[in-house]
Amino acid sequence: MLSNEYPSIAERRKLGLYVTYMEVELAERFGEHAARLFLENFGGGELFVPLKATDDHPVSKLVGRDVLEWLITKYGSGAVEVPHGAMSSKNAQAIRIRRLIVNTTLSTVEIAKLTRVSRRTARRTICTMREAGVALPHRPQNPKSKEKFEQ
Repeated sequence: MLSNEYPSIAERRKLGLYVTYMEVELAERFGEHAARLFLENFGGGELFVPLKATDDHPVSKLVGRDVLEWLITKYGSGAVEVPHGAMSSKNAQAIRIRRLIVNTTLSTVEIAKLTRVSRRTARRTICTMREAGVALPHRPQNPKSKEKFEQ
């Protein structure tokens, strides 16, 4: 049930997750697959961009020389900070939680158990998604303990 697939840009937007500007630009220019490969391999660190594009540069080898030429044009030569990809550990956890929230009607307790987070984290994620305007399915609510005894 828990999916660790790398989510598309459209799915992350649907889940209310931030998509980096660099990834959007790369996807528009070179396709989502190239953007995904680039961020999976270089995300979360600095990348040295050379003065001239060469075929033996790690970016050229991985996603093509045209991506490296675009980086040179866009950012110039030197160190460029590359944002984390969507599946960094914190993002991966948020994606798993949000996928369950959007795609199932499981209770908050069940979501917390399946994703190995606290109930508080699951509740806060649901609240954050509602505040962001994400459409969520109706979740069954357990009656409060006082309500059980009054019946």
